[in-house]
Amino acid sequence: MAVNPIDLQAIFTQMNQVGKQESLNKESEVIRQDQAALIINKEGTKDAEEIPETKNLSEGSGKIKDKEKRNNRENKEKDSDENKKNIKAKDNKGNEKDYIKDPDLGQNIDILG
Repeated sequence: MAVNPIDLQAIFTQMNQVGKQESLNKESEVIRQDQAALIINKEGTKDAEEIPETKNLSEGSGKIKDKEKRNNRENKEKDSDENKKNIKAKDNKGNEKDYIKDPDLGQNIDILG
């Protein structure tokens, strides 16, 4: 199928409009990307500035974990206190073993010797 000169003449007159339309399509894509980037940037700064609200922990797993941690800490403190008491008691018992307990000891005074 051959191209007639009349067809070429119609194509050349439309070529200016086709070029404008293609450049508008390319520009619209760039504009959409810029708008999307602005929206993402605004959301990012908004999220960075806001402090998220914490949800109230009812009888959920978070509250149970907190109770377990608190109980563990209290148990460790009690154990350390008991260990200190046991060590002191052992020291006191050890000191008592070193001394001889005799009810008559120290009652008689030797003034001759």
